[in-house]
Amino acid sequence: IAYKPTYGWCHPLILPALLSIINLLPRSTSLFMNGLTDHSMLQGWSQDELNMLYAYGNCVNSLALMATYAGFFMGPRFGVPALQPPTTPRKRLYTVLLLFLGISIVAFIYYTQIYGGLFSHIKSLAFGMVKRIELAEDVDGIGHYTALMNMATIAAIVWVCAQASALRNPFFWVLASGSLVLAYLCDGKRSSFIYPAILILLCWMVRNHKVPYLRLAVVGITAFFLIGLLGLVRSSNWTDMNNLNLDAFHETSISEMGTRSLDEMALRSGSQSTFFAILAKVPQEEEMLYGKTYLEWALRFVPRQLWPEKPRGVDVQANQTFYGSDWGLPAGAVGEAYWNFHLPGVLVVFFLMGVFKRWLADLLLSYPAAPAIMVIYMISLFYFDASQNGFKNWLYAIVPALCMLALGGLLGLRRSTSDPRLNSISIHRRAA
Repeated sequence: IAYKPTYGWCHPLILPALLSIINLLPRSTSLFMNGLTDHSMLQGWSQDELNMLYAYGNCVNSLALMATYAGFFMGPRFGVPALQPPTTPRKRLYTVLLLFLGISIVAFIYYTQIYGGLFSHIKSLAFGMVKRIELAEDVDGIGHYTALMNMATIAAIVWVCAQASALRNPFFWVLASGSLVLAYLCDGKRSSFIYPAILILLCWMVRNHKVPYLRLAVVGITAFFLIGLLGLVRSSNWTDMNNLNLDAFHETSISEMGTRSLDEMALRSGSQSTFFAILAKVPQEEEMLYGKTYLEWALRFVPRQLWPEKPRGVDVQANQTFYGSDWGLPAGAVGEAYWNFHLPGVLVVFFLMGVFKRWLADLLLSYPAAPAIMVIYMISLFYFDASQNGFKNWLYAIVPALCMLALGGLLGLRRSTSDPRLNSISIHRRAA
């Protein structure tokens, strides 16, 4: 309805929609066809009740999407900052990026010592965070090291936005491949290296105004099969705490990897999804939180040494409330909004998300050729959503990115023109 020919694939509404469709197809096709047959947190519910709940969940997600569009097209518009970002990177930028890669590598070396060496650390990746904290006996140090290690992927993102020919540069491939390995070795989560790999290609697309169909297809297919393979490696190491079992790498067929990936995606979207438990039990059995988890967003970064009784993250709270276990099960942005303020909360929160995405679009249109703005735009569009995890992931990415851009000479500031109308004219000329 609101489409314009000037929109590209990286429009702040189009790109997330495409990524959602790609994510939805393998996860939910069987659910749309066969319904929600069972749910681990809703024992005793009949097939009809579960299917009605699934349909209600689709309606709530649709309301969130419509609220986002309403915020984008009808919400208030905020001005973009007055910047003077250069369009050509300086040579010192690459020295800065390699320096941050070195910091990540050093952090990883010290990180492995918490577990008693590299082998023990890799073995610990088979377990969830709670068990890994027990193995490390250092609940405070883990978060600091992982934040430093993840800076390597941000360096790769900045590089690919700064250099149009980055994918033909061997030094870039050394940094990018090393950063993705470090990202996985941080916590053993498959999303930790799959998402940055996709984001790097999307940043190349924004930088070069082209769609790398073949590269995106290769990364997507590889990521799909790795979900199943690494899941098998993880589960095969749950019983033996002393020996690392890697038999899955040479004993698992392509079809088994694909089947495992599909099964795991379906479980997380259906019978093990916390989202449906929230819809079913709030507010009938569990009280609404009235903004509690949103107030805790900033508290996630308070060191536990200063606040030993700091609340657990919303994902752990959701699991403890609806399933009774002590590890994280994602509530999702829509689920968190519903748990806090029911349907009005979903509408308001996602309306504000639409306003934020419109501001991002205006920012990119104001400085379309500036690598620094591309970095800020893509990191914000890809990582930030209206959830506690989304805010945390975005902040862990945007802060080191801004540091790299500033030290590398890509982030410029200037004083605003005294007449705001001149600012508006200048912005429209650059956008044109």
